[in-house]
Amino acid sequence: MEREFRFGMGMALGFGMRTEPFLPLPHPSVVTDECYPFTSQQSQPAAPPCMMHSRSTGRGKRQATARCPNPRSHANDIYQSTPAYRLSSSEKEIMKELMENGPVQAILEVHEDFFMYKSGIYRHTPVAEGKGPKHQRHGTHSVKITGWGEEQLPDGQTQKYWTAANSWGTAWGEGGHFRIARGVNECEVETFVVGVWGRVSMEDMPHK
Repeated sequence: MEREFRFGMGMALGFGMRTEPFLPLPHPSVVTDECYPFTSQQSQPAAPPCMMHSRSTGRGKRQATARCPNPRSHANDIYQSTPAYRLSSSEKEIMKELMENGPVQAILEVHEDFFMYKSGIYRHTPVAEGKGPKHQRHGTHSVKITGWGEEQLPDGQTQKYWTAANSWGTAWGEGGHFRIARGVNECEVETFVVGVWGRVSMEDMPHK
């Protein structure tokens, strides 16, 4: 038995690492997944970079002045966002944010076994313990939490998990996504979590 809730947001968020998390967004804006594809250079050829030029139209809005060079996209859409805000490490608060405002960005402590993840609910296993520092890989990585779920284990216990998107291409994990234990701050995934609001005005609303 499995129950799962996912909240989609078709945008590529340009968040960096913990020390300078939001410098890649000099103008708070994001582009679509089609313009900045969810691929890995290791698993498939890289798509042309999205270097869309834009100009300010005032009041925090920007307008594209050239078509996106990526052949996967047929639009010039640029989406504005508010400055990022940090959430508490509360499981309930993160779930509430996902439900009300969509996916959030989190910093994950990455260990050597994460590179070998294929499927299932991830929990760190020290597979390289005792092999020395050369075989132990460790660092931090930014991932997008998209939802949560529960899975009943063979012993009858219920395992809670987050669903998340990685940036290593669709050949990794569960089609580029993974599940990780929820509510126990597995690999510090609940320690540093941020969200943004889409900046939408009446001008952006479709007119009939």
